Amino acid sequence: MLQGHLDTITSSGLLEGWAYDTDAILDPVEVLIECEDGSPIAQGHAQLFRADLAPGGLGTGWCAFRLRSRLSVSRISRSTILVLEAGSREEIHRLVRPAIREGHEPPHRAVAEVLASDPTVLTQLDQLDGCGPAFDSFVEVRGVEAFVRAAYVYALGRPVDQVGISLYGNLLREGALTPYGLLQVLSESDEFKSVSRLLAAPPTPGFPFRS
Repeated sequence: MLQGHLDTITSSGLLEGWAYDTDAILDPVEVLIECEDGSPIAQGHAQLFRADLAPGGLGTGWCAFRLRSRLSVSRISRSTILVLEAGSREEIHRLVRPAIREGHEPPHRAVAEVLASDPTVLTQLDQLDGCGPAFDSFVEVRGVEAFVRAAYVYALGRPVDQVGISLYGNLLREGALTPYGLLQVLSESDEFKSVSRLLAAPPTPGFPFRS
């Protein structure tokens, strides 16, 4: 089921909100935003990270969008705005005569800020905190051992050894460690910290935990 919301339209013409499919939480929804008369406003994927979404029960947290409007803000403010799923045109959200918030798009001033706006990589592991259901689904479909193997390749860039398979496999089966907890353990290791790593984000094909 599709869920979503257009949260904000800024005076500089940015449309910000979130959207996700409850039946495919790792797959980014392509949103189409248009006026009720069919005039296109913006289109793009809801695949940015927003820290407030997962704690609120909204997807994995990687389902935000921030799109540039093709129409003037004054016209948007006088219109009924529809947020649709681009392929099916299923309506996700409707907003009548939306309020416009003062705001502008600041320039990126540092590498960290550029990375933070990149939907393909993580900037910190706790951005996976909302992926618990996806990890659980992976384990249910493909098994504990497959998750341990995927976790090692994802976090450490190498195959797991037999000690890791046995130790972490048993902890996961006993419920003493969650799948997300295993990734946290690996990220706290000296091996992880010894190399600068950019990890694939949940919306990307490179994210290995798809069941």
